Amino acid sequence: MMDENALFTLLGKIHVLRMAAGLGSSPLQQKWVYFSASTQKVTFIYTPSGVMAGYFIWASVNRDTWRQLKSTGVWPVYRHEWDEGTLSLILDVLILPEWRGSLIPQLLKLRRDHQVMIWQRDEQPLRRHTSVSLVPAGASDVT
Repeated sequence: MMDENALFTLLGKIHVLRMAAGLGSSPLQQKWVYFSASTQKVTFIYTPSGVMAGYFIWASVNRDTWRQLKSTGVWPVYRHEWDEGTLSLILDVLILPEWRGSLIPQLLKLRRDHQVMIWQRDEQPLRRHTSVSLVPAGASDVT
């Protein structure tokens, strides 16, 4: 389990970025952010000059959780489900508007760093495969 101060620091960074982007958070989004931060499934994205410009959060789910999501639409409910498998379930990607065009290489690196990525479009979970291994649970920030 992550140190409480480190967890609060991660949560603070995420919420500051959401506020800077003019986004609120639903209770479900707050739960996803908390579970992702507490299982270290967060990568912060920085500009070349070192300014924090976004984040990427995910859950590492197993195939049973993926099948349940696909067939019933029920997303993972418990924190332990965030760290059970090798399928990266993308929960949120945020890049501040002023940096969106300049950070594409970092987003492409994130895509390459995950073996299998799952995301949602129009309320339907989709799946995307990439060719390299999954980022370890304690992966450091993208620089």
